[in-house]
Amino acid sequence: MGKTSEEKIVYRIEEPFFIIQFKSSETLNAMSYDDYIYLTTLLHLSNESESCYFTVLTSSGRFFSSGADFNTIPSNLKLGSDNIMNVKETEKWLENFLCKNQYITQSFIKHQKILIAALNGPAIGLSAAIVLLCDLVYAINIDQIYLQFPFSQLGLSNEGAVSVTMPQKLGRNKSFEKLLFAERVNGNEIKDSVILDMKINYEELQNRCNNDRNQMVETFNDLLIKELKRKCTNLYLPTILKMKSLLKDESYISQLELLNTKEVNGALPFWINGIPQGRFQKLKQLKMLQRANRNKL
Repeated sequence: MGKTSEEKIVYRIEEPFFIIQFKSSETLNAMSYDDYIYLTTLLHLSNESESCYFTVLTSSGRFFSSGADFNTIPSNLKLGSDNIMNVKETEKWLENFLCKNQYITQSFIKHQKILIAALNGPAIGLSAAIVLLCDLVYAINIDQIYLQFPFSQLGLSNEGAVSVTMPQKLGRNKSFEKLLFAERVNGNEIKDSVILDMKINYEELQNRCNNDRNQMVETFNDLLIKELKRKCTNLYLPTILKMKSLLKDESYISQLELLNTKEVNGALPFWINGIPQGRFQKLKQLKMLQRANRNKL
């Protein structure tokens, strides 16, 4: 039996920080829809905490999150364009995709606290889209970080409001190229526009942790919290939430919400027709084959 969402995603409070950590490094922190929805419940819990002004997303292992866990993607019994005429099939994907995906993205768009991501490694798919919705992003090592949005490879359209956040942070032309061809967005391409420099000496961190990746990530997470505490020393914290509401005014939030709605509605026919499910299954088979070949060596 696999881990529950509560085991995969843990949290703690260190005032003024509500700290969430992805703890499923053995699967590169891949997430099912249940995991993403549990993550949103933690966002709401942070919103309700009067003593917390920051929500910090941290992770473990090599990846921040490899995105959707394709082992949990339900499949269609029948594939093909005639599924669009099947009311039951439409209802199924309204529930399994549209409602859930829109709700998850909306929870990040409307989150009230200062949302921070601590990137220990790459982020893919909806998890990468979440990173672009964060207010502040820090990385353990710019050279090892990338974001990737493989929606076109999976027979999907954009997710997570990237139709807004990517052009805003990366520029229109470069965003077209990266999204259309599912190319990696390397850390150096988004330094300053997305990822902020924490001024960590990576080689020194390696030596300090004897090149133990898990220990390096935990040390990075601790150093980030320590640095954020230092930055908060002389602040009157209620003002920063007002600042966020001004920096992300209602017109920008409305734009994100509108594109979130358009994205999920645009992708729904692909799910009904079984295209992403088939491509996820091919990926699963490919990974099983690769694992078998590694075991032979």
